[in-house]
Amino acid sequence: MTKTTLTATSIEAFPKPEKGKQVIHWDAKQPGFGVRVTAGAKTFIAQNRVGGKTRRVSLAPVGTLSVAEARKQAQKQIGKMATGQDPNAAKALAKAKGMTFGDAVGLYLKDRKHKASTTKHIENCVGWYLEDWQTRQIKDVTPAAVVSRFDRITKENGESVANVVFRYVRAIYNHAIAATKTNEGVATLPANPVARLSDLKRWHKPKARTDHITDFPAFFAAVETAAATNSNRYPNAGADFADFVELLVRTGLRKAEASNLTWGDVDMTANTLTISAERAKNGKALILPMASQTVAIMERLRERQTAGKFIWGTDPLGDPRKTLDRARKAYGEPFSFHDLRRTFAIQAEQIAPLSMLKRMLNHATGSDVTLGHYLTSDDPEDLRPYAQLVSDKIDQLTKEGPTQ
Repeated sequence: MTKTTLTATSIEAFPKPEKGKQVIHWDAKQPGFGVRVTAGAKTFIAQNRVGGKTRRVSLAPVGTLSVAEARKQAQKQIGKMATGQDPNAAKALAKAKGMTFGDAVGLYLKDRKHKASTTKHIENCVGWYLEDWQTRQIKDVTPAAVVSRFDRITKENGESVANVVFRYVRAIYNHAIAATKTNEGVATLPANPVARLSDLKRWHKPKARTDHITDFPAFFAAVETAAATNSNRYPNAGADFADFVELLVRTGLRKAEASNLTWGDVDMTANTLTISAERAKNGKALILPMASQTVAIMERLRERQTAGKFIWGTDPLGDPRKTLDRARKAYGEPFSFHDLRRTFAIQAEQIAPLSMLKRMLNHATGSDVTLGHYLTSDDPEDLRPYAQLVSDKIDQLTKEGPTQ
């Protein structure tokens, strides 16, 4: 260990080490005062022992304080450590105390790189169901508060929603615990309060979803009722919602696939639409034929949306949550956008061979070699008769009334 009287001149002359390495130059005048040099920075530091363990604290980047000022700060920190105060622990504790739940969400999304759609889903979940938690200090998110809100979401929005929201909360809180630990790895936040759900066996067991539309007249009437409410800000919101819902029922598209369709994906000459590999859940591009009823939807949208690359305008379709809630109330039964895809699949499986059904839904074949062989063709014309028959059947059911 070399010691040098630290001055502005001597510090300026310290060479920078290779990237990923650091060198510490200690002051010959003040024990525990030094400069840490890395490839990208020079930083004043102070070091002493606390409870028999070495503690080191960063004071300030070189250049923001004079050497004399940095030496005085080092003396203060060294003195605190000599009396048993750990500045790093105090800093971590202050960070933890000042962190709100909203801060923790932002930190989690910044540090954990999710797909854009996943990030948006997390933001929506914590924004919709935990809006009043955003300014609450995260240390004050108690186990009792978690259980109370979990039960409320279960009652008002359903079991699966409650599970999803608090899985996100659990991950966000775990990340906050890790981010606010001291340099020695000591946690400054309480244990994750979401653990109380496991302790009480509150988590809902996943159930195989079988929900689908059975009363088409009531369903489309409910959609029309919900779509009748527009706003000055979004004058086409109701009509877009009605067309979006009908598009899902008639094509079996996933919500994200339909909401991100661009006019470049729609061929009004060949009457096809394309789901790109980037947007497809299984990573495989899909060209689908459009039934005449789906073509009519596109014609309405083309007439209504006069600007923007998306079929919904300048942006992908937003999450029409309020309109969906109105449609659910008018229909009298809860339904999700994925239930509409399931509705298409139930109707299609009565008409199309399994190989064609798999293609229309863009499902992976997994280890089914035989099925994989029949799915090698990507000609959308193979699917056109079945797509039209499914859409015609939906029209027939809409006229006839409820099914079982």
